[in-house]
Amino acid sequence: MGLFFYTQKGSIISTVDLPTTEIIEPFILIAPDGTFIGESVINELDRENNSANFRIVIFDEDYLDRGLGSWAVEKTRDFAFEQVGLHRLELEVFSFNPRAKRAYEKAGFRLEGIKRDSHKTADGYADTLIMSILEKEWKVLKKPAD
Repeated sequence: MGLFFYTQKGSIISTVDLPTTEIIEPFILIAPDGTFIGESVINELDRENNSANFRIVIFDEDYLDRGLGSWAVEKTRDFAFEQVGLHRLELEVFSFNPRAKRAYEKAGFRLEGIKRDSHKTADGYADTLIMSILEKEWKVLKKPAD
């Protein structure tokens, strides 16, 4: 795709060594021209339950609507299950961000709850949507077509 997926230490995602702590290094999204466009982070790692939280942000609006966010969501999701060994990956997205919600749904995340009026905005309040994907759901997505 021409987008690189780096950790802060500069290692390409496929060669990342997992830390022994409960923090996963953020993945830095860098365009081919060297522009820093965003980050993708697996955090709140719960080793006892093999679950974690996930967040992503694209800082540079010039890179929106190009499929890069969807690509990064899928790469981070795959890393979470293949390398970290998670059973469950969850995220939160604001109700006023349908583009992100679609990207998460495309990557297999399912809506599992709503925190009503949990985020104050200039116009009032917005809901926070809680979404997740389980390892067994991810495996179905990754299974080669027969």
